Amino acid sequence: MSDLFEGLKALHANAFPKTCACCGTVFTDQAHYIAGTVPVAADKSGFKSMVDDDEHDVLGWFRNCKCGSTLLTYHLDRRDMSAQGLKRREKFAALQQRLLAVGWTAEEARQALLAVVQRGEVTAHLQQALKQARSD
Repeated sequence: MSDLFEGLKALHANAFPKTCACCGTVFTDQAHYIAGTVPVAADKSGFKSMVDDDEHDVLGWFRNCKCGSTLLTYHLDRRDMSAQGLKRREKFAALQQRLLAVGWTAEEARQALLAVVQRGEVTAHLQQALKQARSD
């Protein structure tokens, strides 16, 4: 289970680095992106279902850079059936199975992984599993 953290990072690998066209700030990863930006509106998630130029379903995530510029990152929809999308789904399933192997319920594992994929949130329970994985 020591590669759990690496697997979580791989779920978002293609969205970063992201550069603000206005101020030039480079967001190297999702954690940096979340820390260096703010929601576009307090009452909205900033997520929007979209279709990219290749007709793939994607999830767009709008956030505002600290300079005020609105940024958009694209994340492949989990229903993406391309070769890359299928690999991502396989990784998600493998990570879920690893969490099941250490006593998580299927729904706990699914929700924790979706929180990472959709919002960049790592729950306290998942952090504990990551600590355990690093010590194994």
